[in-house]
Amino acid sequence: MDANSEVASRRMLEANKKYLAELDTMHNDDNIKRHLLPHLNGVLKHAVAQCKAVSSVIANIEPMKPKMKIHPNQKLQLQLQPMKKVKKRKATKKGFTGPSSEDRRKILKTLLQSESYEEDDNRYDDQTVIEQSTKEGAKQACTYRGEQSTKETSTPSHHNPRQKAQIQSEQVLRKQRSSFTPPLSSVKSLGQTLYRHGPYNITMVHLKSLETDLPIEEKEALNSHDGKFVTGWLYDSIIDSFFYLLENQHEKILCASCTLMTACLSGSSVRAVWQNVDITRKDFILIPWNSTGGHWVLIVVDVKKGVIMYLDPMETGFTKTAEEGCSIVTQLLHIKFPKGFNHLQVMLPNKTGQKDGRSCGVLVCFYGEQIVRGDSLTSPIITNEYRRRIFQRVSNNAQI
Repeated sequence: MDANSEVASRRMLEANKKYLAELDTMHNDDNIKRHLLPHLNGVLKHAVAQCKAVSSVIANIEPMKPKMKIHPNQKLQLQLQPMKKVKKRKATKKGFTGPSSEDRRKILKTLLQSESYEEDDNRYDDQTVIEQSTKEGAKQACTYRGEQSTKETSTPSHHNPRQKAQIQSEQVLRKQRSSFTPPLSSVKSLGQTLYRHGPYNITMVHLKSLETDLPIEEKEALNSHDGKFVTGWLYDSIIDSFFYLLENQHEKILCASCTLMTACLSGSSVRAVWQNVDITRKDFILIPWNSTGGHWVLIVVDVKKGVIMYLDPMETGFTKTAEEGCSIVTQLLHIKFPKGFNHLQVMLPNKTGQKDGRSCGVLVCFYGEQIVRGDSLTSPIITNEYRRRIFQRVSNNAQI
């Protein structure tokens, strides 16, 4: 190790000691214990595992530093491809001088309108839809030259049946794309509590996670307020509020908070969970779980049959995550209700699966409601309509 590397390593060690000292002083804070303790536990566990793995290797390990360093404004010696001069396109029609300013605005408006699209539940990648819509708009703009040559002889636009049908279809899509949540301008702060259900508070940011198509300015405002905001991916406060209202309407079910499984995994105390509950009067226990930090699943306990149902909107097999989740629930039930459960059987029932990359939370709410109502888990679902249903449920039954 050269002198510069030793100095850099010494500085990093001093900085690490400083960070650990600050962490040691702050971990007693109640807010940190309540919100960040599971996360800190996972980060530290991962860091310790990495250190153990590196220390156990006898061979020399190359340091984790970039192989090539390019300073700002430094030119590369080799160019992969020489700059090409853009040739001016020649007019295809004799006497064509290009579109006027008003026509350019129409073309631009056509391109912008074509980029707005309605989410298709049968697509996994929304970027594909955007690219296809943009290509369609570009194709419409490219046909402009041909329309110019026949402009005087063609019928007016308001008498063209084809254009009428296109306008009507655009109006239908515009209605479908209309937002069902309040506008951002209706609140003073994005973190302001709009609805409260028991211990769960819902803010404007949480509500907007129910939407699948937001204007760019709203996305930027929401991301600046919460960097973890993802369009269409439900916050735990939405799911917790939905199941809280479901439990209040049906006395035969028992619902858990989204943080219960995380608390069990981190070794936190679950003494306050389900106190003074007579499990013999319950039919089902519903436990939503963010299993990977970015995917929602639902674990259902059929109390009468002694069955644990693992409902993953994306998976159909019994994965390692499913095994871990069912094992935790089994241990939790034996601790909280030692006389209520002797033998528990794990099942993976057939269900309606997830067809996109962001509706797992919506499907979890759908599974819970179907089970409580005694309906089939394989019933078809239109996720956009069910998102509206969730919004109506949490907004109409608000306590604030």
